[in-house]
Amino acid sequence: MSAMLDSLARVVFAAQSSRVGRGLPVLTLIFAIGLISLARPEDFVDTRVYDLRGETSMVALVGKYVRVSGKLVPSQAASSESSLGQTAVQGSRYVPLYVEKRPDPLFVLDQDLPNVASDGATVELIGRIETAGGFPGMYLARGNPPNIPLQNQAARLGIVLAAAVLVWWLIVWALGRVDYAPSVSSVGNAASPVAVGPLLWSGALGSAQRNMRVRAVPVSVVKTQHELRLEPAGRHLGWAVHLRQLQRAARTHVATPLGARPAARIVFVDERGQTRSGTLAGAAEEIDGLLFQLSARAQKPASMQTLERSRTL
Repeated sequence: MSAMLDSLARVVFAAQSSRVGRGLPVLTLIFAIGLISLARPEDFVDTRVYDLRGETSMVALVGKYVRVSGKLVPSQAASSESSLGQTAVQGSRYVPLYVEKRPDPLFVLDQDLPNVASDGATVELIGRIETAGGFPGMYLARGNPPNIPLQNQAARLGIVLAAAVLVWWLIVWALGRVDYAPSVSSVGNAASPVAVGPLLWSGALGSAQRNMRVRAVPVSVVKTQHELRLEPAGRHLGWAVHLRQLQRAARTHVATPLGARPAARIVFVDERGQTRSGTLAGAAEEIDGLLFQLSARAQKPASMQTLERSRTL
């Protein structure tokens, strides 16, 4: 369990430390919302394709998809026209399709029409009968009927993706509240080898480091007269955690890259007087000693702390 929780925390921490990891869930959610918007009732659109023949009533087929064969005459194409004040505005272009036994041509919106070598070529088209306020009163807009079942399957996939993103954000929020050091039930016998090792720090580095976060970084303790300072062990990373005053501490056990370890979640005042929090994990005796020293400093009389500060100046 400890290894699984540590792996999850490591993945989440790495994702939150990169722009791609933070932005990908947002893009996924937008994509999921787009898929969900495709959902339609099964009877939302009549997806049947009716045969349009010479004797078929056009009025009965308005808003429906039809299949029609006829002779396409591009040379007789006409455009709709509307007036804007005293200016005539050219509209869409329509190509007549002459259907056998139909006295008037069926106008087809000139959009994605098949290329014909000459006027009068016989073509078969599938599209939807639409109406317009001007010329022509009814026309064919080429296109296939939507696949409603497929759209609904895509919408269900969108719901799953959206739920996964929300669960991910919930996990990120929960692990962020515990400094990406999730609690475990126990580490066994405190005297066993699993309970010893380097002191690990997880938490934000304060405003001096733009609140950058670290996780399970080995640190060494530097003791001064007015604070305890945690510095990266054996490395010069340019940051340190200044523990000036302990406000509260809660003992627990957390999952770390070294296995389950005793830990303390602490709230403290840093060198800038700001209240911060973090998690210390490592040997129980070392953590107890640090907490004791911080508590003892917090309990010193104000005059004694002032005297110590004056001696350091």
